Amino acid sequence: MRRVIILCIVYLGAIFMPLAGLNHYVHTSLRDAAIMEETGDLERQGEIRAQEIENALQSAGFVLEKIELLWQFDGHDPAMMHNHLAQLEKQLAYARALGVVDARGEGLFSSRSHPIRPYNAAATESFARLRGSTAGGFLFTGPSKNSVDGDWQLNLSMAVRDNEGNFKGVIGAIIDPHAYARAFETAVAEGDYVTLLNRDFVMIARSPWRENEIGKSQALVIAYQGFAASGQNAHSGVYTNPFTGEQRIVAVRRLFNDQLVLSTSRSLATGIANWQSLATIISVISLLVMIGGLIALVLGLHMLADREGKARTLAALNSDLQDQTARAERLATVKSEFLATMSHEIRTPMNGVLGMAQALEGLPLEATARDYVGVIRESAESLLTIINDILDYSRLEAGKLKVAPSAIRLPVLMDTMSSLFSSACAQKKLAFRIEIDPAAPASIESDPMRLRQILVNLIGNAVKFTSAGQIILRARPVRLPGDVAGIRFEVEDTGSGISPAVQATIFERFAQADASTSRRFGGTGLGLAICRRLSHLLGGEIGCQSQLGRGALFWIEIPAELPDDDDETLSAAMPYPGSAGPPRVLCVDDNHVNRRIVETLLTPFCKALVLVDSGMAAIRAAETQVFDIVLLDIHMPEMDGIETHHRLRSLPHGRKQRIIALTADVVPEAVARYEIAGFDAIVAKPVELEKLLRAIGVQPAAVA
Repeated sequence: MRRVIILCIVYLGAIFMPLAGLNHYVHTSLRDAAIMEETGDLERQGEIRAQEIENALQSAGFVLEKIELLWQFDGHDPAMMHNHLAQLEKQLAYARALGVVDARGEGLFSSRSHPIRPYNAAATESFARLRGSTAGGFLFTGPSKNSVDGDWQLNLSMAVRDNEGNFKGVIGAIIDPHAYARAFETAVAEGDYVTLLNRDFVMIARSPWRENEIGKSQALVIAYQGFAASGQNAHSGVYTNPFTGEQRIVAVRRLFNDQLVLSTSRSLATGIANWQSLATIISVISLLVMIGGLIALVLGLHMLADREGKARTLAALNSDLQDQTARAERLATVKSEFLATMSHEIRTPMNGVLGMAQALEGLPLEATARDYVGVIRESAESLLTIINDILDYSRLEAGKLKVAPSAIRLPVLMDTMSSLFSSACAQKKLAFRIEIDPAAPASIESDPMRLRQILVNLIGNAVKFTSAGQIILRARPVRLPGDVAGIRFEVEDTGSGISPAVQATIFERFAQADASTSRRFGGTGLGLAICRRLSHLLGGEIGCQSQLGRGALFWIEIPAELPDDDDETLSAAMPYPGSAGPPRVLCVDDNHVNRRIVETLLTPFCKALVLVDSGMAAIRAAETQVFDIVLLDIHMPEMDGIETHHRLRSLPHGRKQRIIALTADVVPEAVARYEIAGFDAIVAKPVELEKLLRAIGVQPAAVA
């Protein structure tokens, strides 16, 4: 009992600890990466807004310099100067008025009125600073309230001196801070804040506009304190909004010769929304893996309690599963490879469960033990189907699935479907018929993997929901919109049928006919949603026609371009004719569970079977022995499967060997890499004995 308790603790730790590490990675590293990406976007937006403000102020500066020239030539005519200023004001998007005062501060000319309303600017701070400074340049001041209408205004002014350096007066432009706020509002995303402040962090303009904060110091805002402490021209980070308490991503920069400060910010929740979706998917997958691990543990304990003699075997299997699960749950290091890594790491432990279940079913077991093994295998297959559906749908949602068009021979495709489902139909006493329209082309150009995935799903559903009668798979040519040549596949059954109300939602994710469907037949409700996404990926459409009690007809229409030649591309699972006798096989896999599975499944069918745990060990074995078949894992430490493949090919007998990739990483991008590398075939984990035997040249019929 103590040993059982220890094994249970280790087993649960092997499941929960990798999952905890994976979720820690998703909720820390990936979250930080999302924040960095959003921060970079805000910094770029701030740079654009800052350049716009710089350009506008430079334009205003050019206008002030032009007024200085006009003053020299037309200053004797106030009416003409008024017209000049009125025309120049129209050229400035943000200007409210232009004006000129003399050396005593008395108003001379204005773009707003003629004759000018009497006023004196000698008491203003900007006038005093310009009169006392000989440095030249422009002075930006404000905000201040206009004495006429009480509205906020900003001032851009410059001192004018004669040729001898004597102070002549000041030319200024009154700028409307509301204009900045309106420009910010139309240029940034909804929910973003843009704030313009002077060098002392007094608010000048803001979008959204906050009237009661204009003209007030924001120096105590934590983000601006951090910016001031950095001593840099630009600064960014995550800070708490002092008005709402909300966490926001903030990017701050100085502009216009350090006279102004521009701040852009975005809600942290909005910025990491995409990351939040990814974290939710990972949590769902983690939950499924934990449930699967717990189910396997409970079944293992039942078998231990039923037969003490099987205890040591099942304990060893649980130990192997713990080690394999730990490898299967390694954290992905690159976000772009995350889905491929999840597929590989989850399929690998399922290979152990299914492989050992197949091996146990081949042993002479008593009825109770055989029932338990059958439950393990069926549960593992169901869990694998759920995981495949979730990963496929996740890749479709993320746009990671790509089509790989190649030639498909229509008769071969239809015969393959018949071979796959004839046994299942026979068990339920259902007739399975294939009908190909004589007008249909012999070959079409499409993605064979995705097309087969759709047909397998539709036919599998028909078998699942049909208790009596027949299932028909048809293929016939059609004309698609735009007068494009296409082909239509139909799967018709004599099952219970689907109501019109359910047909409207049956292709949505997690949708099933009713709650009893999932209880009776299982499944995720993702199969038909994946079929619809895949049909769109192939450029086609999918639909359903059905009535309650009269069966259902599911159809898919895709473009049927004719291939360049009439030869179908060999798929990764095509049979190998083999040699004259039983083959000599070398199996290379760093995982002892996978080697144990291959040893258990293939020993009866091989002349010799050599198992090694690394690429270097494989090369040493191939230098001293001649093998007909090499089963090669891809993800191995020190020397991976692709490098090992190249090294084996360089040996004297390397070109005569059939090298097969035996891997759990079978996403389309990975399969393309294996084909380019030159592998003769690809067999996916979890291993199915029949497919493995065909790949190494042993006919499945010979197994019996």
